[in-house]
Amino acid sequence: MVVKHIDIKHIESFEAPTALVLGTFDGLHKGHQLLLLEAKKLHGNIAILLIYTNKEITKEHQKSGVITTLDDRIRMFKEMGVNAVYLLNLGKDLLHLPAEEFIDKILFAFHPSSVVIGDDFRFGYKAKGTHADLVEIGKSKFHTKVVKSRQGNARILLLFNRISDQRFWVR
Repeated sequence: MVVKHIDIKHIESFEAPTALVLGTFDGLHKGHQLLLLEAKKLHGNIAILLIYTNKEITKEHQKSGVITTLDDRIRMFKEMGVNAVYLLNLGKDLLHLPAEEFIDKILFAFHPSSVVIGDDFRFGYKAKGTHADLVEIGKSKFHTKVVKSRQGNARILLLFNRISDQRFWVR
């Protein structure tokens, strides 16, 4: 699996048709797993654009911190058959990037065949960009698959316990 930190000024486009899944993936809960399942239905090649933060930014711009470490998330993606993980640091430049520029400078640069997001995905300056914006702005360049939240799903899923570094099953 390819793991690469990216700079928004130097993004290489995909060589093969690829489903690009977007998010912070604070843990790989059932909602995130559904995103990956939908991506697999679209293309055999799956890439993750993982937007991560440092502690200062996390405290300032998110309600809570992340559940798993960056290394843990990368390992779990590999185990789930993801082909590539692109790491994008949520720094001050990215925080001030308008939603349209996020799509133009980052997503269009990758040239994905499809983009897969949850219906709660927000992006751009002050998180003003919504899934509807991504569908509309991106439609000339890629297909956007919006996966609706499915709370109360009783499927068995694999979670990761970072405290003990052991895996366990939860219903």
